[in-house]
Amino acid sequence: MLPIQVLKQVYFAFVHSRLLYVVEIYANTHKCYLDKLIKLTNKLLRRIQNKPRKTHLTELYENYSTLPVPLLYQQNLILFAHKIFHYSHKLPVLFKYYLNQNDDIHNYNTRLKDSIHLYRPNSDYGKRSSKYRAAKYYNDLPEESNFKLDESGRYNKTVSKNYLLNNEHWSCSLLTTSFTLLHCVSKKCPTL
Repeated sequence: MLPIQVLKQVYFAFVHSRLLYVVEIYANTHKCYLDKLIKLTNKLLRRIQNKPRKTHLTELYENYSTLPVPLLYQQNLILFAHKIFHYSHKLPVLFKYYLNQNDDIHNYNTRLKDSIHLYRPNSDYGKRSSKYRAAKYYNDLPEESNFKLDESGRYNKTVSKNYLLNNEHWSCSLLTTSFTLLHCVSKKCPTL
């Protein structure tokens, strides 16, 4: 068996890099369609770490400081929103005004004036748009992790990663694939 550090490098080189590639596009779907990928990633992490089958999934992901696919999707949308507000000069012109803060929309001094303006979509399709989800996920972050910058001015990914991984809502619905399976069996996967 290979040393633990080598196995971790192999995972990040051959698996994690593939999971991150365009995750904003392929993970923007119903959980039913991601179920096989999530299960395969869980099995792989369990096998690489030589853990028993009943090991909690949160432990597997924390050991490798990574997130399951749906949470990688959410984290990347949060980082995208952060880049729009703090590094818009480095983004293509198309994204410069992609998201607006509430104080850009109105001049009222409200509690949420610094939050991203959340447009109300007219359909479920609109709720799946990157614009809506990036704003929603970014606004849902607790205040202490929102706009958390490190010394170089970059966003500190570990803050949002720890929040996402330890948030009870996510650990119940996304980390365990049994919930996804029950949802798929009872409602059938919706067509896109």
